[in-house]
Amino acid sequence: FGNGRYARNLLEQAMSRQALRLAHEGIDLADRDAVATLTSSDLAEGARHL
Repeated sequence: FGNGRYARNLLEQAMSRQALRLAHEGIDLADRDAVATLTSSDLAEGARHL
């Protein structure tokens, strides 16, 4: 169960990083694809904050 918990926490952190990135870029400019896509930097930043 530990790996599943880690994966869930990583995904949640990556989603938080994505939200910060989109807010910084201007959420009004984000299209549907941008909102639905996690970038490698979102995942890397999420992993750093675990």
